[in-house]
Amino acid sequence: MCRIDAPFGDRTLDEKDEPAERFTQALDEHGADGLFRDLLIKHFSENWKGIFHGEENFEEALACAQQHEAASDKCTAFLSAEPSSKRFRSRLDMYVFQLARGEFGQRDSIVDFAIDVARECFSKSPYRFYKATIASEPAHRFRMAYYWFICTCYGETYCFSKEFFDDEALTSLDASERSEILWEIFELLTQQPEFNQGSSGNGGDLQLNNLIAASSSLTSENRLRGAREFLRGIEFLKAWVKYESEAGRLLGDGITLLDKIDDYWWGLKRRLSANDAAYDATDEAIKAAGKWLHEIQQELNTLSFTHADLTAASEEETERWARGMDSHIFSYTREKWDNTAETAEEDQARENECLVELCSQLTPMQVEAWIQWTINKDFQSMLSSDSLAGSASLVHGEKWWDTPVSGLYREKLEVALGKLDAEGRLKVLSARLPYSSDASYQAYKGWWVGRLRDLINDDDFPKQLIPRWTVATKYQLDNKLRTPYIDQSLGILRGELSREEKPEYYKQLAELLQELDRLQPTKALRHRLMLLRSSSVPLTDESISRVRSLTSYDHPVEWEVPMKELARQRLVDKLHAMPTADRQATERMEAECLTAFSHELAEFCLSRLRLRKGEKAKENKYDANQITERSSIWRQGYLKALTEIGFDLNGSVHKTVNFTKQSDPDEDVRAIASECYRAVRRDTKKKRSVEDLKRGIIAAEWWLLLCQRRELGLDVNYEEALKTRRRLLRHP
Repeated sequence: MCRIDAPFGDRTLDEKDEPAERFTQALDEHGADGLFRDLLIKHFSENWKGIFHGEENFEEALACAQQHEAASDKCTAFLSAEPSSKRFRSRLDMYVFQLARGEFGQRDSIVDFAIDVARECFSKSPYRFYKATIASEPAHRFRMAYYWFICTCYGETYCFSKEFFDDEALTSLDASERSEILWEIFELLTQQPEFNQGSSGNGGDLQLNNLIAASSSLTSENRLRGAREFLRGIEFLKAWVKYESEAGRLLGDGITLLDKIDDYWWGLKRRLSANDAAYDATDEAIKAAGKWLHEIQQELNTLSFTHADLTAASEEETERWARGMDSHIFSYTREKWDNTAETAEEDQARENECLVELCSQLTPMQVEAWIQWTINKDFQSMLSSDSLAGSASLVHGEKWWDTPVSGLYREKLEVALGKLDAEGRLKVLSARLPYSSDASYQAYKGWWVGRLRDLINDDDFPKQLIPRWTVATKYQLDNKLRTPYIDQSLGILRGELSREEKPEYYKQLAELLQELDRLQPTKALRHRLMLLRSSSVPLTDESISRVRSLTSYDHPVEWEVPMKELARQRLVDKLHAMPTADRQATERMEAECLTAFSHELAEFCLSRLRLRKGEKAKENKYDANQITERSSIWRQGYLKALTEIGFDLNGSVHKTVNFTKQSDPDEDVRAIASECYRAVRRDTKKKRSVEDLKRGIIAAEWWLLLCQRRELGLDVNYEEALKTRRRLLRHP
């Protein structure tokens, strides 16, 4: 049988009489040790009976703590035990009430105990301490009290610190729950009443009253408490945005803190504009408050971008940051605008100053990410465009040319260009490169044009892109360098059109032919005649009338121009070179232009009737495959054109036509060649007027257009075609 006193062990059965000894006895019997014991002794050794109203309450709280091992858990269990919890909450509420009124009385010992627990055990996680001790409060009061709990246990400035926002227990919460907790701190600060005035103001909206007072020109010493606390609320928002951004918590998708602020600011501005503020606020004060609110919003946005940590950001997050940064620079610049600039150069200089100022607040990684985004954005826009040269530009990147990072921008442009294929490089380099000043133009224009010039020499540059390159360099390179490529491009495009018809080919042809008309009109005419021969698109309808007006936007064959107009343009170009020419000189030049044009047209027709290089007739005969023009229809057309033109070209026409009438394998061709021969021999010495020359060109073209429809197998209404011919020749 065991002893009946065995369960008590070595414990003293009698209470100590002295309070200090009884206090120590209670600590010993409940295993209070280490930091927990030290804090109990520090705060309760002399007043524990008054605090806990007797030994049993104190020992009950100790018993709750005895169940835990860690000092932090012992402390929170002690404070949460019913005997100590009631006192802790009541005394904490009392102290908070004093803080809210700006009164700083003596704290209760249990509050001081909690402060030491916070600093010793929960220095990095105040929210965990808060949850462990105050969690049983109703949700609304629970969250509203968090600010005061922080002020009491960690000091009034702690909620503005990085440690406060990086609290692991707080950041582990759902984003919306965490945001609500912190947002209520902001609202608590901005809606503080003026206790010393006995009311919250002169009626109206308390928060707007504080806003108007905070935005006034009064110094902080003279501002009322509500205004000062409103400013603290703004500082809390700034700290929140700053540390959220540094931690990467603003880079995610969805509704962010900035979205919440924007919505809230909009509500404040709306209430201001509705004059919901105190009735004694002037219009000037309300306007000033709105302006100040906008400035704060811009500052918050700037903080969110300048403090963003991109080191661990995903590609998508970095892109989202850069896109926002590029949008923000516009409002940032306008925010600092003073509207006193007199010239566009001054405007540009101030924009550059704002950009440089903003970049000075960014890290090198942020600047690089922003630059890279502008390049990617511009490249994406240009590569997705099917426009020709000059219609696109590096609109997002132009801002960098006059900044200290222009060299970095150029370097990254080079890298990005190197990753593109030949077509992509051509599209980008074809873009208009905007410069913000003459200095940047002089510094970078040569480099950009040089990259475009040398592109055609790249090993991977395909022949099919030469026409696009030639169009792109129209205003960039010297005509002497480009002219051979214009000639080559037209031949390439003619071949491409024979395989596939694309609207861009017609646009390129139109632009290149128009240019060659000016630089080398003889070659331009030959290309136009070859295009007429090879085109699978009819240029006329059944009556040999042109399908559409040449000014029509959707004209299918944009390069086509009537020969009469081509000849006329040559005269116009000559007259521009001789602006003082009189009527007689003008008539003489017109005759010369028309004669030269007729000769060139005749020479082309002759070239199509000759044998191919290396071919020879056998027994004064040849077959169609030996002739340059294999189509008998077209050979007839060229003979008809020579007949209409009438020039013998020093005998070369009648000699070639005579050979054709004797040797061509087609009977109809030989018959028309005989007619042509007689006409040319008859009219060789005929003196032609300007009207005759015009009619010869028009009639020759009419035959060629008729041949095109015949060759394509399309119907011709010969009665209407004749009417068309007569109408054209009636007033040449």
